[in-house]
Amino acid sequence: MAEAVQTIPRVFLGEALRQLRDSSRKTLDDAARAAGKDRARLIKVLDGKATLTAAELEALATFLEATPAQRDEIMALGVEARKKPTGSLYTDLVEGSHRRVAWLEAMAKDIWEYEKGIYPHLVQSPTYVRAVLLASRGIWWEGSDEELENRVTYRLERQRQVFEAERPKQVEILFTSDTLDAVVDGPDVMREQSRTWLA
Repeated sequence: MAEAVQTIPRVFLGEALRQLRDSSRKTLDDAARAAGKDRARLIKVLDGKATLTAAELEALATFLEATPAQRDEIMALGVEARKKPTGSLYTDLVEGSHRRVAWLEAMAKDIWEYEKGIYPHLVQSPTYVRAVLLASRGIWWEGSDEELENRVTYRLERQRQVFEAERPKQVEILFTSDTLDAVVDGPDVMREQSRTWLA
């Protein structure tokens, strides 16, 4: 198995596994044993510098109590991570580009975000997030109430991954002054949003 070559698919796999291990609260040593590897090998996988076989990933995902959706995602990432590196490391070859953005944010040391007329997603309150998504429903996306809740949860999880990261990040948030005047949904939503981003 090729090692020490860091590729974007391997980095994404490592970050997905790192987040899953953090949420499961399992130790690194126990996770390594579940995958049938030593600690050093698992660290390389988490750093995007090595891969695991499908069977090893399956065992690790089971040990880390992955949901069916998380397991499918990890197995798909494993397929991409095991491919021979090409010259197009940044090409998004499989579905899930939104998750990839979240992983990149989670790994980044510095984040700059700019929006015009709307609060940037990293400082949106839960009700503001929901109101923005409802306003864009039928324009930018179509879906059920369940999908709406999934999108809200995803947005809030992205915030958590940035602001509760183990390694502190430098975050620069910029938005235009008309954001303060634009009313999304109603006064109650805007009051909560103002309290959130000023906190």
